[in-house]
Amino acid sequence: MNRIYQGRVSSVQIPKPGVKNEWEPLDNWQDALWKHHELFQDAVNYYIVALASLGTSPEGKLTRLQGLLANGVPQASLKERDRWQ
Repeated sequence: MNRIYQGRVSSVQIPKPGVKNEWEPLDNWQDALWKHHELFQDAVNYYIVALASLGTSPEGKLTRLQGLLANGVPQASLKERDRWQ
């Protein structure tokens, strides 16, 4: 079984180019980690909306999710849209 460790990141290392099994610290790792988090969260949100779009029956759970999302999710701003590209 795989487990997700939920802890605090204190540093990030990347492989040294051209050297096998050696690592070096990543400068400005906080920004890289945050961008990765934003991209992951955008993907999760995208797939939730895609799944909800499959709802067709009036009494279905996905149709209910469509209604909840339509009422509670604001349109993406240009800043958010540009982040995806």
